[in-house]
Amino acid sequence: MNRIKKQHIVKQLCILLLLVATALSCKKDEKFNDELIVNGDRLEVSSGGGSYVLDIVTTATYEASADVNWITIENNTGEKGKHKIALTVDRNDDNERTGTITIRSGNAEIREIIVMQESGAVNVIYVKENGAGDGSSWESATDLQTALTQATSGSEIHIAAGTYRPTQTITNGDEDDEADNTFEINKNIKLVGGYPVNATASSTPDAAQNLTIFSGKLNSGTEVYHVVTVTAPKVDDMQVEIQGVTIRDGNTSDRSTRITVNDIGYTRGYGGGMNIGGSKIVLRQVIVTENKATDRVGSQGYATGMFVHSGAELYMFDSHVTKNEGFGNGGGLWLDRSNAYMYNSTFNDNTTTGTAGAVHGYPDTDIYMYNCVISGNRNNAYGAGFYVRQNSNGYLVNCLITDNISTSANGGGGVMLYNNTEVHLINTTVVGNEAAGPGGGVYRRNNINHLTVVNSIISGNKQVSSSGDIDAFEEGAVAPVIKNSAIGTAIYSAGGTVQSGEAFNASTMLSNQFLPIGSNNPALTFGMSSTALKDLANEYNPALDENLIVQDLHGNDRGSKTTMGAIVE
Repeated sequence: MNRIKKQHIVKQLCILLLLVATALSCKKDEKFNDELIVNGDRLEVSSGGGSYVLDIVTTATYEASADVNWITIENNTGEKGKHKIALTVDRNDDNERTGTITIRSGNAEIREIIVMQESGAVNVIYVKENGAGDGSSWESATDLQTALTQATSGSEIHIAAGTYRPTQTITNGDEDDEADNTFEINKNIKLVGGYPVNATASSTPDAAQNLTIFSGKLNSGTEVYHVVTVTAPKVDDMQVEIQGVTIRDGNTSDRSTRITVNDIGYTRGYGGGMNIGGSKIVLRQVIVTENKATDRVGSQGYATGMFVHSGAELYMFDSHVTKNEGFGNGGGLWLDRSNAYMYNSTFNDNTTTGTAGAVHGYPDTDIYMYNCVISGNRNNAYGAGFYVRQNSNGYLVNCLITDNISTSANGGGGVMLYNNTEVHLINTTVVGNEAAGPGGGVYRRNNINHLTVVNSIISGNKQVSSSGDIDAFEEGAVAPVIKNSAIGTAIYSAGGTVQSGEAFNASTMLSNQFLPIGSNNPALTFGMSSTALKDLANEYNPALDENLIVQDLHGNDRGSKTTMGAIVE
């Protein structure tokens, strides 16, 4: 073998050895690519700030950081696995701003999430019925749907008199189903109706003079499932507020289907006028009227007027839920795992074939009512007026409950307690209600239901002859606490015993306006003074409103009067 050939072979062997060495080195040092999965690359947050969560899955330890100081990452490092990265976003009182969150994990591709925080500068958007401008003034007013889209948290929408019909599908709704149109309020904003049709910069709202209607009856004749749907998230120091608006013509049906927005389900078959999920909302001078609950699509609808659910907080002032008509449970207002605080409001003339003609709390709900009226409601099941069930509680102060009728033998014309509930009636008058069964005034059914009656009148109600104005389903039910009150014909003292020699007659001792009258009327002398009532308010936890408990239904000061019931003058 010649020298050249030998050199060639040696050269080939060297190349081969080099290739093998390289291959072995690569195999020894080879690394698998890590995985990092993040739920999205964009996060929109409210100007009010608050807490938010990023869901990630990673095969290696991770590290998260933000490039702005208004975003704080709570758990910015962690091991491999599935994690929820908690973010705290500061309130923004200025223009819209943007930040970036960067997540690194092993040798995985770096992920960046853009955080967009809306402007915190309060802006006013002006709306007229046929508005086609940019909404910057009354002269350039826009339409309501556009205003809702343009609004940022804290915005105000001023609305001129007229009739407005929803034209946009609810988030995640069926665009092919016109009934899924709704006025969706997905930010914490304020809507003020009642401005004149030809409003100018100096105009002020007057809801009575300038009727502002949100109607669920579309031009095609279709009636929407919910006229107004509130999906705004709860944010500290922020709320949705609606003022001076009439909400009508919804037709809720098909309880078997729901739409999910922000992990909350909005069932098409609940809340013809309003469906409110998980939000804090304030209603002032709002009328919810002439909505329906039917089976026009799928299963029978419930909660004709309003459905409030999923941990929502409802505040009502000078508002009215009236003349809603349904064929299922809940004629006026249904609260489900939510709380309500209602003042100077009425729940009148609602009709349903199921339970709870007017106000329905079920389940796990607290309802506070001050200076409210529940009257003229009709149903043919449990509880025509005020109904609470399953770990729900009612606190009614200075309220009038009258002329509610249940045609059901199940009982409960005025007030119904069902299955582990509490109701406290203070300075409240329950008269002229009727049940085809027991307890035309107040009826308690199933398990333990606590009833407290203080400085109140429950008399003159109609029920089966074997029953009375207050009754209970179970023999041996826990006795109600009754003090300083007229129950049927009996007068109860401050110590909770029947006052010997005293009798009450609702037909002669109450005026047509439910004011106790007559010189020998024990309802005028055995009641509680303002001082005693104020002390009572502070016995509750949380305390009842001590300023309102010393008034009557019409805001008159009780002073030194010892008058029972909702009205003292």
